[in-house]
Amino acid sequence: MRKRFKTPSKTSPKGGRRGCLCADNTYSIKCCDGSLQAQGIGRISSLETTPPNGTYGYKIQRCGHSQHKHIWGSQELVVGNVYYFDLVHAGHSNCYTVLQADNETSGFEWQSVTLYNDCTDCINNN
Repeated sequence: MRKRFKTPSKTSPKGGRRGCLCADNTYSIKCCDGSLQAQGIGRISSLETTPPNGTYGYKIQRCGHSQHKHIWGSQELVVGNVYYFDLVHAGHSNCYTVLQADNETSGFEWQSVTLYNDCTDCINNN
């Protein structure tokens, strides 16, 4: 039996935690092979999550934009500093200025942060 050609895709995932469409019309992470046929299932829940006790929460503003977010993580940050935030949720990582500490009950979790001198320096290095 000859193996069927699968059209490659730049946007279909390979591996990861999200399920992809299988040949039998079910979804599984085992079917994420990067082909067009194995498109990802996408987001099935809210991006914002509730921070656990013992974490730090902040309101941030994206460099060069008016967009604000509430974020949380395990590291204490300095209000007024610019950081590159690697956020847990794809598509939201970027350079942000920390505006204030806050106690929001939901927000985006960061995986790591990198301190920069200013927004220009951060944007040029990312």
